[in-house]
Amino acid sequence: SYPTDSQLPYNPSQNPQQDPSQNENGENSENSEVHKVDKMRVIIAVVVAASIVIAAALGTFLYFELNKVKLPNASEFARTSITKMTKKLEKQGLSVRIKGEFNKRKRGSFLRLDGTNPGNSVLKFNPVTIVQSKGPGVPSEGIVGKKVGSVTKILKKMGVEVKVHNVVVDNKPTGEVIGSEPMPGYSVINGNKGVINLAVASKNKGIPVNIFGMDKDKAKEKLNSLGFNDITLKPHFASKKMIGKIMGTYPSLGSQVTGGHIDLLYGVDASGARTAIATDMKGKSLEYKKGNTKLQFIEFMEPLLGTWCTKSGDCINLGATTIYTPNEYQKETRIYTINGYPGDNFSSSFDRTLRSYTPNTLEMSTDNLMQMILDVISSVSVTSGEKLDPHMKDLMHNHLIAGDTGAIEFYQSLGVPYCGDDLYLLPILDQKVCEAGHLKNYDGDVLSLFMDLHNHKKWTGMSYRMTDFFVAIPVNAKLSELESSGYFKGKGKTQPDPNRPFILRRDPKLYKETVVPFDGEYSTSDNPFVPTSKHKPVPFAPAPDDSNAYYLVEHPFDWSSLK
Repeated sequence: SYPTDSQLPYNPSQNPQQDPSQNENGENSENSEVHKVDKMRVIIAVVVAASIVIAAALGTFLYFELNKVKLPNASEFARTSITKMTKKLEKQGLSVRIKGEFNKRKRGSFLRLDGTNPGNSVLKFNPVTIVQSKGPGVPSEGIVGKKVGSVTKILKKMGVEVKVHNVVVDNKPTGEVIGSEPMPGYSVINGNKGVINLAVASKNKGIPVNIFGMDKDKAKEKLNSLGFNDITLKPHFASKKMIGKIMGTYPSLGSQVTGGHIDLLYGVDASGARTAIATDMKGKSLEYKKGNTKLQFIEFMEPLLGTWCTKSGDCINLGATTIYTPNEYQKETRIYTINGYPGDNFSSSFDRTLRSYTPNTLEMSTDNLMQMILDVISSVSVTSGEKLDPHMKDLMHNHLIAGDTGAIEFYQSLGVPYCGDDLYLLPILDQKVCEAGHLKNYDGDVLSLFMDLHNHKKWTGMSYRMTDFFVAIPVNAKLSELESSGYFKGKGKTQPDPNRPFILRRDPKLYKETVVPFDGEYSTSDNPFVPTSKHKPVPFAPAPDDSNAYYLVEHPFDWSSLK
């Protein structure tokens, strides 16, 4: 027989009693526990993820806060030099970059920050770019080839005078700018006191600009065909591509002239540099030979005239002017200047002449002074060297021009010593002595003064001073040989461009001693800062480098003569 319902282990018709393995929802308790664990895991994962996000955000916040630097305000940037500001920012952990821009404000002035503003906060790992003024200058773009009207609008923002010169050219449209001084990409010499010159094409009779770069003989033929027959060819330092070619004229290329004398300047390298420079006062070349009495005193710098610039845009202008003096020995004197110095603000033409730049020392001592004075009095040319005593021969043998490297020195004030703060050249003619650094009138006749040149009591408080000093290096010069000779202090990092002539300028900041006091007698022969008959100059610093070389800027115009 079958069991009754009450005898069954589970009777659905009876009041159900919950299975211990099920929960109140009828779910299996084992699965419920798993579900709870899963939910807990999700909750924990969410909490952990949120914590990570919060921690990351907090970490990022703290990282940025800890690496954030607040920049100085605009007024502090304006009143602090760029060098000091750079050091200050670098001490705060910032990387600083300097960028230059032509502007009417003084060279080195703060203009703005690129990518941010003064007073803002920046991160240490983002470099700060400071834009400083390069002073007035001509931008690299938008000048040559443009109409004069648009160009002058740009340049007048530089705050300097802009001069427009109409020049003769037969291959450009009228009104087009064909050149500028300074050239595009370079600063105005003398800053806010300088001038920007523009050459603008015109159709007139004159010396055409387009003979620039032409073979010297062909250029002469072209001018002959235009009716100009009084022509002289003259050498000038030039780049490799301009050797034997026209690089300028007097009157200037582009001048509106109908006749008269014309000098054609053609390029020379080291092989012609010495002959070009070693001339007498009339411009007659004198080839240097050891022991030759003719090369005693050179004051001819025409082959070096022009503008010379570093690649960073720093420029010097080597110029010349003629002064006239009521002197029977020499009525005309050529003064060579750097950026206009020495100018016409000196009290006498003699003082100005004394500060001119020349390739030689005016050698004077108690041994040769009287002979030189007698030569001057008797109108014997110091330059030609005729009738000089034997000890006056070969005075320039320690100058670079006497060697075969092709390099040529030129410097200021002839190596003349100072009495206190005064340059002092001719004690016999001036009849003055130097006592305790002060010039005093000599109480006696000329003969007595000459004898007193050896009197130690009459010559005290004198000194030799380091003055402006340059070395000109033409194309194809033996620069490596000059470097090996010990002429320079150290060696540059990057060799200057061998295809362009350049000038090096001595930097007194690189020397421990720039003044050498002495007593005892009047002499220029012992000046350690210039070459003399006794010695070579102190080693030149800085050594030649592409960054400090002033390269000749080859442009066709003599701006001073253009209308």
